[in-house]
Amino acid sequence: MTRRRLITAVGVMFVVATTYFFVLFDTGTLSTVNPGRLGQLDLTIARLFFDLRSTWLILLFTVVTAFGNWGVVFLLAVSASVVLWLTRRLRYIPGLWLVLIGNQILISVLKSLFLRPRPEYAVYLESSASFPSGHSAASFALFGFLTYVLLRERVAPKALVLAGGLMMIILVGSSRLFLGEHYFSDVLSGYFVGGVWVGLGICLTELTTPGIARTGVIKRWRRLAVYAVIVCTGIALYFTVETYIGSLRGVDTPSSEQSSLG
Repeated sequence: MTRRRLITAVGVMFVVATTYFFVLFDTGTLSTVNPGRLGQLDLTIARLFFDLRSTWLILLFTVVTAFGNWGVVFLLAVSASVVLWLTRRLRYIPGLWLVLIGNQILISVLKSLFLRPRPEYAVYLESSASFPSGHSAASFALFGFLTYVLLRERVAPKALVLAGGLMMIILVGSSRLFLGEHYFSDVLSGYFVGGVWVGLGICLTELTTPGIARTGVIKRWRRLAVYAVIVCTGIALYFTVETYIGSLRGVDTPSSEQSSLG
């Protein structure tokens, strides 16, 4: 893709996203008092996921949802940055952090604008507004950009890379629906925000380093260091996820199992 086409594509994405959120805000479509068609769809899908709840699925999706938590995303992003540095692929690091930081800022701004209440039947109580889903946006931002990096560097079959990236993004979004932490439109809009920032990150990377740059021969100590980073990340990830889950369980909704959607 040429630079002009890349800039045009990102520009179109930005305009579409701005229009989308403006229309939602201006029309009050997400109102809990008089919900529009999208709001009605949210309630229908919420009932479906509520009926599917079971103890073991709640436990499973609680673990899955941690991969959209900012602490876990930050840990994985730092580890990815170190690996990119060790493998002499520094050109991707600015784009990665642009995506993650920009995404987090925009999510915070949109939450403060819409102030949509969380679903009443959520398994866990969370203090931030419901729209859009920060976990869904963060998972799309991180795994979306890392998928781009892996595809760009051709380190694995395309089908495998795409399947892995999509699986993580879809699982995190589904976990927010299953646990009742968000409505469908929250998750969908979170994906939208994350996708826009992934596009901006790709644009930055491609415009600053067109073509596939040669990394040269990677020294043995760097390869060993990559393995060490992966192991340390796995250990840190375990404790980070455990801490996050512990914080959620500390604010369980007393009536989460008995609540009903009516």
